[in-house]
Amino acid sequence: MKKFNITTDSSCDHILDELTKKGIDVIYFPYTCEGKEYRSSLDKDDYHKFYEEMRNGKVFRTSQINMQEYYEFFKRKLKDNLPIIHISLTEGLSNSINNAREAAKLLKNEYPDSLIINVDSRIASLGVGLVVDEAYKLQQAGKEASEVEEYLLEFVKRVNTFYVTDTLTYFARGGRLSKVAAFIGNALKMNVVLDCNPIGNLRIVKKIRGSKAANEFIINKICETVEDAENQTLYICNAENPTKANELGQIIKDKAHFKDCLITDMGMIIGAHTGPELVAFFYVGKVRPEEYK
Repeated sequence: MKKFNITTDSSCDHILDELTKKGIDVIYFPYTCEGKEYRSSLDKDDYHKFYEEMRNGKVFRTSQINMQEYYEFFKRKLKDNLPIIHISLTEGLSNSINNAREAAKLLKNEYPDSLIINVDSRIASLGVGLVVDEAYKLQQAGKEASEVEEYLLEFVKRVNTFYVTDTLTYFARGGRLSKVAAFIGNALKMNVVLDCNPIGNLRIVKKIRGSKAANEFIINKICETVEDAENQTLYICNAENPTKANELGQIIKDKAHFKDCLITDMGMIIGAHTGPELVAFFYVGKVRPEEYK
């Protein structure tokens, strides 16, 4: 019998059916466009419409999940009379986890015996999903919530990621690059490689001319930093770029000797910042460095 419940948010970019089968509930981030608020989902059909609108020039902004939403979400789960481990999008990209912490404090006052543990994943997208899956393994192994919390606080430091895209257009729209820099970069066929730093901020690691060179950079970095690849799955998330996700994923799997690959689709919350065409890789390895050489 499980000793705690697991919850997460829609930034996890995991397969909804898989989360549902595992009894993992999801709270959904809002986002806005042209003054209107929408609710994110984990539905591939919704993703396609979202990215088509981005390609047609629409700009989306992500918002926080507010404290009241967390309060109601957690309160429903407390009816199971079990502790809750909630795994959130990195605080480096969203203050939502602090709203979740405040909601947990309020509920503790109302339900003194309750236990809600908020875990900062220190990562984004399917990296959050990877942390969720690790928590699920421990849940199934009969671990106590306090044991899992202690373990995850160290585990998240070793979840590595690389994102790659061959278009800078959406970085300019989101303010991460100037329009001039994006125009020049696109003209020179520059690829951008990103990751999350140790506290979970999304950062540009390298700008590389040509997709072949960018792919080689990622392959080499993953091979250098992965640990125990033979016993883990390489997690891959793509923003409407399944061909690259499959082809590059297979190369990395073979070269680094991963046991398997899991490929999912990137949703609105990270996609709003990076745009379509991006592919992201997540795996367990060395502790993420302050910077790559």
